Amino acid sequence: MFLLLLACTSAPSGDGPPSWTLQYASVSPGADGAWVGHSVWTFYESGWSQEPSSEWHLCTLLQVLDGVPDPSISGCPECQDRVRVSVRNLETDCEEAWVQDPSFTAPSAMAIGPVNEDMSDRAPHSSSMGWYQAYGEEDLAFQGHATSEDAELGRDAPDGWSAQAWYTLWPSFAWSL
Repeated sequence: MFLLLLACTSAPSGDGPPSWTLQYASVSPGADGAWVGHSVWTFYESGWSQEPSSEWHLCTLLQVLDGVPDPSISGCPECQDRVRVSVRNLETDCEEAWVQDPSFTAPSAMAIGPVNEDMSDRAPHSSSMGWYQAYGEEDLAFQGHATSEDAELGRDAPDGWSAQAWYTLWPSFAWSL
């Protein structure tokens, strides 16, 4: 029976193709409301969906993220600090064909707001806020949680969203490719 189970279990190959990806970001709002930071896409082989572990990791795409304040962005009336974003690829250890899809640089807007009620139990920290994102002319949609990097490190952290502080944007779901 044990041998049969091993024969049916796939193992990471390390050469893809990617089937899943997670998007994280690290951003800092400026006093003028502009954001600076980076976005990171991490790619995984298909087996990751049954066994989410680093063994299925294939590669990573690092991007530069810049945001300009735009309070007219729709989709999240309770959101604060809405920004139009530009995203550009900076560096990757992925095969170029895997990261050429324009959707990886297509986010058009981001914002911070309330945590989605259905995802509140997934917050990485008690002071986490909601992170929202839009593509093209779409409305902002909940993506995950924004947490002060100081809070994550056990240091004194600002209350809420604060200029000059750094925040990690944690995903609440994975993207199927």
